[in-house]
Amino acid sequence: MLAWCVCGNCHPMPQARECVCCQVITRVNERRTGKDENTSCITDLPSFRNVCLDPDVLDVAYFQYRQEYGEQLPEAANELVRNRYTAYRQFVRWCWGYLGKECQEQLS
Repeated sequence: MLAWCVCGNCHPMPQARECVCCQVITRVNERRTGKDENTSCITDLPSFRNVCLDPDVLDVAYFQYRQEYGEQLPEAANELVRNRYTAYRQFVRWCWGYLGKECQEQLS
């Protein structure tokens, strides 16, 4: 187990600043405990899989975002790249709500 990991599911990242466990990020931890206090990692929640990993949900979320803001990825981007981009956006929206382009709030 990694010294900085509390949940038991973290993986080493390329940069030290990226090595952060879901249990030490306030909003993420609140989302996790608000759903199931017995779940040690946010990725174990069924709602995480539904909101952030389901390909159909990611398609709909991407097209909604694209409709509102225009094309955000190069047209050559494949489905995996698009889904990863959208999954990150979904996760942030799920935990923090709307941040906006100019938001200076720390994601903590």
